[in-house]
Amino acid sequence: PVAEAVEAARIAKIYAARAAMTVCETSIQVHGGIGNTWECLAHIYLRRVLAATEAWPAKLEELTIGLS
Repeated sequence: PVAEAVEAARIAKIYAARAAMTVCETSIQVHGGIGNTWECLAHIYLRRVLAATEAWPAKLEELTIGLS
C-alpha cells in the first residue's frame, strides 16, 4: 500500500505540473504583454511552477505502470 501511494502521488504531481504549466502559459498569452509585468501575477505563478518541477522532478519514464 505504501508503494502504491507513492506511485499515485508521483502520477498526481506529473499531471498537476503539466496542468499548471499549461494554465500559466495560456494566461500569459491571454494577457499579452502585461502578462510578463509586475501588474499581472501570471509570470510569478509560471516561475513557481518551473521552480517546483525542477526542485522535485518526477517523470513518466520513472513510473512502472506504463502510462503514455
